[in-house]
Amino acid sequence: MPPVLFDSVSAVVDAMPSPYGLFKALAGALALSSAVSDLKTPVATHGWEIKLGLDPNGALKGGRPTHELLHAFRLEDTPDTRSYSYYDTEGHELNKAGWAIRLRHKDGKDFEATYKKRYTVGPEGLDAALKLARDEGFDKSDTNYDAEVDWTFSKKTLSFTLKKEWPAKGHHGTTLPDDDTGRHMLLKYMPNKLHNWGKQHWGDKTMATTRQHGPVTSNVWKGNWARTLVKLEVLPVINAKGDGHETIVELSFGAETEAEATSLRDKALSQMKSAGWLLDHDVLKTRIVLDRY
Repeated sequence: MPPVLFDSVSAVVDAMPSPYGLFKALAGALALSSAVSDLKTPVATHGWEIKLGLDPNGALKGGRPTHELLHAFRLEDTPDTRSYSYYDTEGHELNKAGWAIRLRHKDGKDFEATYKKRYTVGPEGLDAALKLARDEGFDKSDTNYDAEVDWTFSKKTLSFTLKKEWPAKGHHGTTLPDDDTGRHMLLKYMPNKLHNWGKQHWGDKTMATTRQHGPVTSNVWKGNWARTLVKLEVLPVINAKGDGHETIVELSFGAETEAEATSLRDKALSQMKSAGWLLDHDVLKTRIVLDRY
């Protein structure tokens, strides 16, 4: 292409881009940069977990699933037992920041620490929650966390979970360590994201002021329903008045895609409703344990 020749200096000036043109060019460059950034940092890949509450009055007999419930979801007759506690401050600062920290001991197994970050799926939809999580460091490149959408009766929650295990030496059955020992181990295995969440050493300082909320002990029956692994948890907890106990019953199962999750959830809802087992509201186990223990 031949060079462009100008007759005068004024012609050169006229040919230069205006400030408005420069602004448009800069805006375009920023938009391109953002688009490229989106391409370089994909949102997390996630699975699905359906969690539905059951009415203990219809679903249980003597603290166990009724024969009809065992048969309907092809549950094993013998449950697994586990005890767990959540760790948080008196003001539930971790929970308010979207973090749930749990210490669990399954019968005869190692201790298991779970660090879970939750994002509410609001009116903007799942994509908005995934992008917010990505902006806060939970993207496809971080394979330390398992990402899933928890789908209850009335809402969806995006969660990222990291688990750590260590030997339960000297602890038989489902017994948990004392408050100080448990907190020490949770600090030891704390992931970097929580260490510096929001500001440097926020996680360390917050965890140091936590206490054990619990323990609670539940039985879990496993089954194979609709070619899917299902779990039925029966969890006795202190009631809201603090003068007795009530029982939480929850059916849960996973799915790889939204279409599969929708199909299985619809089938479970229909089956539970027709049998009179379904609770038409959410039962938030983490919130209940934090509030009552």
